[in-house]
Amino acid sequence: MSEKKESREYEKLLRGKAEKYLCGEKLLHKQIDEMSEKEIKTTFEELEVHKIELEMQNEELKIAQEQLEKSKQRYFDLYNFAPVGYLTIDNKGSITELNLTASSILKENRSSFIKKSLSKFIASEYEDAYYFFRNKILDLGETQSCDIQMLKKNGEVFWAHLVGKLVGEATINIVFSDISELKKLQEEMTRKDETMIAQSRQAAMGEMIFMIAHQWRQPLNVVSILVNSVKLSMEIGEKVSDEELRTCVDSVSLQAQKLSTTIDNFVTFFKPTNKNDATTIEDVFEATFSSIGESLQSNGVSLNVQNSVKKPLSIDKGSLIQVLLSLVSNAKEALLQRNTIQPTIDVNASETDETITISVRDNAGGMEKSIMNKLGLPYFSTKKELNGTGLGLYIAKTIVEKHLLGELKWRNETKGACFEIILKRD
Repeated sequence: MSEKKESREYEKLLRGKAEKYLCGEKLLHKQIDEMSEKEIKTTFEELEVHKIELEMQNEELKIAQEQLEKSKQRYFDLYNFAPVGYLTIDNKGSITELNLTASSILKENRSSFIKKSLSKFIASEYEDAYYFFRNKILDLGETQSCDIQMLKKNGEVFWAHLVGKLVGEATINIVFSDISELKKLQEEMTRKDETMIAQSRQAAMGEMIFMIAHQWRQPLNVVSILVNSVKLSMEIGEKVSDEELRTCVDSVSLQAQKLSTTIDNFVTFFKPTNKNDATTIEDVFEATFSSIGESLQSNGVSLNVQNSVKKPLSIDKGSLIQVLLSLVSNAKEALLQRNTIQPTIDVNASETDETITISVRDNAGGMEKSIMNKLGLPYFSTKKELNGTGLGLYIAKTIVEKHLLGELKWRNETKGACFEIILKRD
């Protein structure tokens, strides 16, 4: 209906009301002529009361009108000057409405957005992510969110966090904000974590070299004894039988394999790779405890290992070994510091359809309750000496959460502390 037609209809309606009012006035005058003085007085009193009621209603309407205007102004301010961008898109993805903040973020005049496709403001490499986000809202009818890169009018790229909600059948309201600074901060924190992890691996190198030297000493001694025995027999003119020579060669070969395995474990631990490889918990345990087993034994610490995990898994093997070494080393230090009688470390691996759990338990008496909530924080250390960095458990927690996509928990049990690595199956 056009504006002129609406105006004519409104005038017609007003004229009809005026004619009815005029007829009512004539009827009222006719009725007044027939009324007594008392009836007239009563009628006028009722009219006076009705007049006051109308005035009161009129006043209430004015107040309601003022409140409505204030609400409209408040809505206008909240919508247009909110610290986030608001926009509405139709079923074709075209912008039908947006606030001033949205146009300010995108650096373009507000009116020029109307009927433009929002996809024009999405960076090309994130168009698929945007369409998936929009279609998921339309298909599921549920609120969705995503982080994508958007474009400003001048071509500047920025990170945006989008939250969309379905309104009606095919209309979507979207709230978005510029999170570029947050992304930079996250990237900086990730770089710092990676740096600390690298430093942690370097700090562990000294201990690993000591372990390797300790492990190599025995095989080298065996090789030296065998070779010198053969050499001595030859020098004094004794005949060395083929059987003795074969036994010597086999023994030397066995010791060489042990040395080679130690080097392989060392390389696996320090190889700078974050990719997942197919492995088994048995392989991880073998690489871990062949490295630290001698150190535990020489300090009188018993190590009990149980593994009921049979299925292979895809994981960053080196990172998992690093975490296990850290937890077992911490348990060993706690046992030695407290002079625990019959010091023992129990390592157990179990699985469900969804998770693999590796637990490291000791019988050192447990952790103090006052520090339980501080464990895992950077630079917090339980070591009395000042040579600890306080990064061991923090680094282990970071590796489990960010590299292994799992969870590291700890608690006190009857005999001591228990640390659990919980990994999700693929």
